Amino acid sequence: MFEAASKTQDTLSLAEWIIKGSWSQMNDYNPFMTLVKGADGDTKPFITAACESYKRAVETGIEPEGGFSWEAPGDNLKSLPSYAKQSVSYKFGIPALYSGSLEQSSVILVLLNPGGTYNDMDLTIWSAIKQDGGDLVPPKTVAEFMEIYDENGKFRDPNENWTIDLARLKAYVWDDQRNKLYQELADETNRYDEVPLLTRMKTDGIADLKSAKQEYYYFDKYFRGLFTPIGTQDHFFDVAVDRLADIANKSEAEGKEFKEKIRELKIATLDLFPYRSKTITLPKKEIASVCKQASSRFVISVILKRIYEYEHRSETADLVPPRFIIRSYKDRKGNPGIWESAIQEFLQQEENQKIDLSMATIAKYVLTFSSFQNVVMTEKNLRQVTPQEKGAQVAAIETAEYEQLIKVSGIDALFSKEAVAMKG
Repeated sequence: MFEAASKTQDTLSLAEWIIKGSWSQMNDYNPFMTLVKGADGDTKPFITAACESYKRAVETGIEPEGGFSWEAPGDNLKSLPSYAKQSVSYKFGIPALYSGSLEQSSVILVLLNPGGTYNDMDLTIWSAIKQDGGDLVPPKTVAEFMEIYDENGKFRDPNENWTIDLARLKAYVWDDQRNKLYQELADETNRYDEVPLLTRMKTDGIADLKSAKQEYYYFDKYFRGLFTPIGTQDHFFDVAVDRLADIANKSEAEGKEFKEKIRELKIATLDLFPYRSKTITLPKKEIASVCKQASSRFVISVILKRIYEYEHRSETADLVPPRFIIRSYKDRKGNPGIWESAIQEFLQQEENQKIDLSMATIAKYVLTFSSFQNVVMTEKNLRQVTPQEKGAQVAAIETAEYEQLIKVSGIDALFSKEAVAMKG
């Protein structure tokens, strides 16, 4: 679809970047930043060209020459065994690579890949295309795709017009300026029809807000536990919302300061495979193929670079150890899960480069969930990953380590004044 522009300079290999490269070079390895020739003939990053073409196709029905796909240069999605079943969603579903600062964040939530729908934009994607009569007929163009379903997964009103904001669309794919919590809780500019939670507190009753918690996906599903006092046993969303309201509603100045603190949180999110699927399924048998995708290799390299830098830091370096909270690192029997297998596969592919990191060393920086269903970050539901016997049970992290997690993320600073007031 897009013709890659010729490179004008040599770059380090991905393994060399992990070992000795700088963070200023990171976008050299992000395939969504690969320079291509856009529809207007100008050279620009792939993400810019793709967003422009997507906007035009959806708003006007004019398909770009050669068709449309979100597949970034260096990726080969047809090599995946799942491609036949997932091709529509891979091509047309807006991908999600990362949010927050990958270099500076202390707490990084690591997932597999985005699923078939999301709630924080008017552009919700459903990947099973069902036309009248019930037959599954995959669309051939993005415009045709968007003509069929509306944001609720129902047949779209043919009189409805779509308007897409390029900056917001690009920020959904990745946003290194706004972490997911800032997007969901405080940001007035980076959402579509959904209202940030802190704003909604002033217009809706708390009870109504709690009933709409699914609209704040990352906060509700993962992070809300970190916003509750240690020792909270249940109703984490309710407690977290009440606690946020106590701070955010005090005064306009305090509310503004509170939002800025959320913007500055040292948290990030990233996905192993950025392409959207009908269901979040990445079979282990596909790991070798996934790890050959430029986008997945980029994501794994970021994790390894953060760990490598900390392990090989100088005595005078002022670095906080990164904490990667990884779902699916191990499977239910204690065997390597999808993420551990992906890292092993990557290191094997780069064996000749001699990245001096063992799986035991990497595991020191990984937390995972005790439950396979509940993925709220709480003291009882987070555990350290260790080189363990298969099937061995690992206890939840110590309270002191959980407190440190809240501190280095910056979440404790959100409630520092609250804590002082309570003591007073």
